[in-house]
Amino acid sequence: MHDFGRSNHLTARLRLATALTLSLQWVCCGSISRGQTERPEIQFSVVRTSAGGVHAYAPHKWGSLQINLVNNRDVPRDLLCATYFDGAPTLQFGRRVWLPPRSQLRTSQPILIPQMNPDKGRSLNFRSLVLDTNMPDEVLLRDEAGHMLHDGAILVTHQSSITGLIDDRTDALEEQSNDIFNLAIACRLNEGHSRQIALPSTFQLTHDEYSLQALDHLILASSQLANDAGAVASVRRWLFGGGQLWVMLDRTEPRILELLLGDRFNCHIVDRVGLTTVRINKAMTDGQKSPVEVTDYETPVDFVRVALQDAEVAYEVEGWPAAYWMRCGNGRLLVTTLGARAWTTSRTGASASGPANRTNNPPPRPDSNQFHLRPTTPMSNLATDFLGARLAELLPSKDLETQVGEYIGYSIPPRGVILGTLAGMLVVLVALGSWMYARGAVEHMGWIGPLLALLVSAGLLQVGRSNRHGISDTVAAMQLVQPIPGTDDIQSRGVVAVYHREGSQEPIRATRGGRLMPDMSGLDGTVRRMVWSDVETWSWEHVPQAAGQQIAAFAVSSVAVPRIEARATFNSEGLQGRVFGVPKLADAIVATRDGRMGVTLRDDGTFVARNEDVFGREQFLAADLLADEQDRRRRTLEKLLTNKQRRDYPEQPLLLAW
Repeated sequence: MHDFGRSNHLTARLRLATALTLSLQWVCCGSISRGQTERPEIQFSVVRTSAGGVHAYAPHKWGSLQINLVNNRDVPRDLLCATYFDGAPTLQFGRRVWLPPRSQLRTSQPILIPQMNPDKGRSLNFRSLVLDTNMPDEVLLRDEAGHMLHDGAILVTHQSSITGLIDDRTDALEEQSNDIFNLAIACRLNEGHSRQIALPSTFQLTHDEYSLQALDHLILASSQLANDAGAVASVRRWLFGGGQLWVMLDRTEPRILELLLGDRFNCHIVDRVGLTTVRINKAMTDGQKSPVEVTDYETPVDFVRVALQDAEVAYEVEGWPAAYWMRCGNGRLLVTTLGARAWTTSRTGASASGPANRTNNPPPRPDSNQFHLRPTTPMSNLATDFLGARLAELLPSKDLETQVGEYIGYSIPPRGVILGTLAGMLVVLVALGSWMYARGAVEHMGWIGPLLALLVSAGLLQVGRSNRHGISDTVAAMQLVQPIPGTDDIQSRGVVAVYHREGSQEPIRATRGGRLMPDMSGLDGTVRRMVWSDVETWSWEHVPQAAGQQIAAFAVSSVAVPRIEARATFNSEGLQGRVFGVPKLADAIVATRDGRMGVTLRDDGTFVARNEDVFGREQFLAADLLADEQDRRRRTLEKLLTNKQRRDYPEQPLLLAW
């Protein structure tokens, strides 16, 4: 965990860290004949079906549009492409581009899908426009048809669970000939979901894990992803951020797992065989035997025999792992080594390709009777876990908002001061009224009362002004920083608080990607734009920051060099180790599911945790007397480690430090 204190002379730039890469291609065009000079200066089109290669949009989640631009003139152009949705024309998402002479540009533009009423259907209309930024004022450019606006629509998925499938077979949509597609549908129907499956394209995936937000689950049955390092990083960050990934090792190469897991890669292929008789049994750790499901096939089923370490094997075939789980941060990884045909059976009781299955299967669910396949009992158990809901956040933003505000040094006048002042004014008025009445001069209260009210109001205004101007402009942030084990990636989620004495008109900028949604209360009539100007550079334009404190949640991913990690061993002192990649830490503890213990940090980066440093049940920090800062840290650690929705955390011993 990191916390950031006051930063005077606010520059209004919120620097977030991520490894966000947007697909960008320049294609130089040849000479254009004179007969084509009547074409418009700029040709513009939006490929709205790509969704950043994911082919799925979901309400209140990020996606992207692919944009194609053509410059038909002999001079370069600086352009701004902006898109907004019907019903919200003042909230726009844009991208600044530089277009060389006689050239074509293909790029992507991030968008945030608004909330929608499912009763109004799936279609969401949008309008895109192109503006010439070389002009003093923003000038709209016309498209090929002479229109200034490009109208389009996207289909938004309202279902609670969205599954994606990456398969390099050309017949992915032909159900009768694609065992993997059939298996995915059978699993979804068996769990009460729809048959709808998104088919992401590895060639169109943007290098941005936020474009994968629409997917809850992803099935990977292709090795093409290994050829795109940016796409691999996006899938890895999506997985460790809470996604559910299923890798079919019979259809992919182990290099995929190595790229996704880094140093945690633990799977080594022994050989690949074909089985005409498949015996699946549940892996038992206590030596007991589990029931065996036996199926015969005329055409052999592919099976990859692998050697594993540190994995949770769920099912075996002849003693070899057939399916195993790995916990990856907030997400889970399922790996199967047995071909898809062995995981399904027909509704009549026959296998997907062969004689009748000689074991009993669970009865089909009523809403799935129209599909000709259903998962076997082992796959039904795996699908229940794989298609389950995402894990809850470890530290929800609302839990951090109050604490991050404590780093801002201004204060609101106490209620007692205000009420006491008003009560005192009332007492004075009553006393003066009684005195004037006794002297027979009650008419003077007509000017004494208003004068006294003005004096009290001026005093209260001065108190508020002194509190407001007692500190300089300040930025404070609290974030949970989680290194992805075995890799150089880190993920951060948190809340930032910005304080302005008089407000600011400066745009909010980021130079290393990420996402941040500022407070836009009262700005419905103002055109607000989130504009990308480079691969990882964006800014919120026309979003004035009001005086006082503003709070916003943010998320960011980045690469840490050198890698952030902690290594420890047991010796005569206790648990002793070293932290790498972080120059200075404070208030460190070792946390497990069963308890916590304090850590002594040394200047050289080493640490030690002794037997006597074990905490009591209600203790979360090693200090006996807590300063205000340590008390804030204690409260944060308590919320993190006692989250009732995340009793699984931490899955393994962790070093937590500030």
